[in-house]
This record gives sequence, structure tokens and C-alpha cells, in this order.
Amino acid sequence: MSSTADKRLLEERKLFRKNRQFGFVAKPATKDDDSSWEGGSYPVTITFPDSYPVEPPVCSFPAGFFHPNVYPTGKILMGIQELLITPNIYSPAQGPIYVCTTNDSLDDVLQRTPPSRRRDLVFFQNGWLLPWLQKHGLADEVTLVALYMAAGPDGTAKDGGRTATSGRWARHVAHTLARGQVSCSVVDSPDMCRALVEKHLWASIFWMLSAALGGAQVGHIVAQHRSDVEALVDELLPLLRESLAASGESTTMALVAERWGLIPELQSFAKAGKPVWGTCAGMIFLAEAAEGQKKGGQALLGGLDITVSRNFFGAQVNSFETRLPAPECVKGFGSTDDFRAVFIRAPAVLSTGPDVEVLAEYTLTPEEAAQHGREKVIVGVRKGVLMATAFHPELTTDIRWHQAFVDMVRKHSQTPDKQPPPQYQNLGRLPNRPPDLPVYGKDFMRPEEQ
Repeated sequence: MSSTADKRLLEERKLFRKNRQFGFVAKPATKDDDSSWEGGSYPVTITFPDSYPVEPPVCSFPAGFFHPNVYPTGKILMGIQELLITPNIYSPAQGPIYVCTTNDSLDDVLQRTPPSRRRDLVFFQNGWLLPWLQKHGLADEVTLVALYMAAGPDGTAKDGGRTATSGRWARHVAHTLARGQVSCSVVDSPDMCRALVEKHLWASIFWMLSAALGGAQVGHIVAQHRSDVEALVDELLPLLRESLAASGESTTMALVAERWGLIPELQSFAKAGKPVWGTCAGMIFLAEAAEGQKKGGQALLGGLDITVSRNFFGAQVNSFETRLPAPECVKGFGSTDDFRAVFIRAPAVLSTGPDVEVLAEYTLTPEEAAQHGREKVIVGVRKGVLMATAFHPELTTDIRWHQAFVDMVRKHSQTPDKQPPPQYQNLGRLPNRPPDLPVYGKDFMRPEEQ
């Protein structure tokens, strides 16, 4: 210790001894009830650095002393700033935050969690959480658990043998579950995504059988219908894994169609001149060529001489709504000269053949134009009795696109009357639903300028 620190300590010692007897002890104050700390011995070591009094002394208990504000080494946490710089991960105030609630309460849970602690969230949820996590920027931050466990009649845990976890607190979760006799594998993010899909499948099968059996509990289904559950899982899980690896709705549609031998039948239907309308992923399915496919590509029905770009507008979080000019075939059924277009992880047409009619175009934002090197993209086309749209008319109350398709079907069947029959006049939302939703453009979520 430096001479400056020695001199300061001697001065403080003299001042302290003037009004106090030599030596002192500290003991807890108790009420009428006994204190669990009473009678204990708690030696404290106070180490003064050479920089004292500029730097405070370091106080510590013997190593292994447990308290939320004491590190495993015995060092005592002296201030909130130190907690922020080097948090005590063994303190309950710094540990994982377990979330076991209904999925419709997750927004409230997130709101109540300080932003600095959100990466400590551990989700034990049955629902498909990835879109919600991506929406809030938590997909790569939190800990996820696909839990296979049920409580027996005696209250003991029944290990399902398939529990998996991934994330910051994954090893802590696995260790905690192991103490309760539940095995748990620590996996990386891709394997965790597959585990969540598998858990979602298991849960769906159990719920389906429970409903079919008049509300049977999990224990009853496991005991009496385990073979039925395993048979369904064995049949569906390989397909789900293939779809997950390929990703994308259009790829999933192609995989399902190939697995069940539907590709030749659908191609034959389209080539026979039967009317077909594909929306969003259906546009990709009807295209002769597609860019941005996964490795190995995917089966396409073809028929429309167009080249599409899968996910042209980005990921799910880049979905948006706008209004576009309506084509003549849509305006012919009245209402306004434009229509509401809902784009959900949408494709776009990059080029068309000579016989393809363009029905709708979207003008790109300056940022999109700079990214793609073009000012517009095609989002609606038709060729003969084949029609495709990158947007979702079925998500609005505007039924004119459906009327245009029905009209196309009637022309194909050589029906002279072009007006939709009475049963088609009131398509859309039920009367007790809102007439329509507002249109949210791409600038809607941008912060206001100060």
C-alpha cells in the first residue's frame, strides 16, 4: 500500500477511536421472531488498494458465501454501477426469466420486461413463436425450449425423452431439467427450429386426438393411443423436415405435390385449358421460371410464360399494403378505379412472354429501385385462362378480382351471362365484421420527424 493510503487510514483510525471503544462487531437486528442469520459467523475481509481513498476498499466474505449481492469468490457488490459492468450471473436478479404462459399474453410479458433483460427470457411455449420473435428482434437473443414432459398422477415428471433447448441459458435450462429427471439436449439454432416444428406437430396431434376422443387428457392418449400418435408423427415429420429445410411456401407446396404425385395431375389440368388462378406462392407455382430458389430448385407447374423472383420484397417482416390501379377486367365490376393490394413475403414478375397480359404493376420506392435497378415490377398477369397475382385479394372485402376470375371461368365454359349469380354478390367478410381494414404503407412504421 502506498504511503498516501497508509497516512489516510491512520487518520481515519484516530478519528474513529475518539468516540468508540477499540474493536466493533455487526449483528442483524431481529424482531420477535428468530432470525435465520442469528448466531452465525460472517468474517469480512476489507482490502484497501494503493489508490485509496480515490478507489474504495474491496470487501469480501469467504469464497462460497451465498447472497444475491455476493459473488462466488466472496467479493461484495458495492454499487449499482458495478452490477451493470460485471453482473453477478449467480444472483436471482440476473438469472433466466422463465416464460410459461398463453401465447396471447406474450406481448404483455415483453412489455413488462426491461429491454436490458429481454435476452434472459426463456420460452416454454407450445405455439409457433419464431414469427413473433422475429417481429420483436428477439429471434437470436432469447432461449427457446421444446419441452416433452407431463406430470403423472402422483405429481412426478414423466420425461418425454425429446426435450431440446437453444440460446443463452440453454445449458442452465438443461441442468435444471436434469435435476427434475427430464433429459434435455442443447442444440444450435437450425436444429432448434426443427425441434420446434416437431414439437408443434406432436402438440397438434395430441390436441386433434383429444378433441376426437371428447377431451381426453395427455396421459390417457399416451396410455391408450401411443401407437396412433407415433404413426402420424412418422408419416408427417419427414415431410415437415423436408419443407423446413427447403423453406418457403411455394417450395413446400411443390414438395407436398411431388410427395403425393399431384404434379402430373395439376400440369395436366392446366394444359387442358382449365382456368387456374395462383396468388402469391401460386404465382411462383404457375411460372415457367423462377429466380431465388433454394438449392436443388423446385417443381413448377408452368403454363405462364413469366420469370418470377421469389421473395422479391424481402422477408415476412417486410410485408406491406398499398393501393394500385385496377385493370379493366376488375374495374368492369364497379367500385373504385384502384384496389387494395396486400403483399405478404411476396414475389414479383421480372419478365413476361409476348402473349402475357399485364394486369397490375407496382412502382418501387427509391430504396427498392436502387436495390433492384428498376422502377416498376409486375404483380398481376394473365394468359388465356391462367391468372396470377403476387398480392392477396382474398384478404380484403373487395371481391372484384374474384368476380373477374369467375367471369373468366364462365367465358371458358361459354356461358353468355357475365354477371355473377346472386350467391356471389355478398362474398367477403361476414356482416358483423369491420367493413375493411386501413391500408398501411411502407412509411407507416417509420418514426415521426422531431
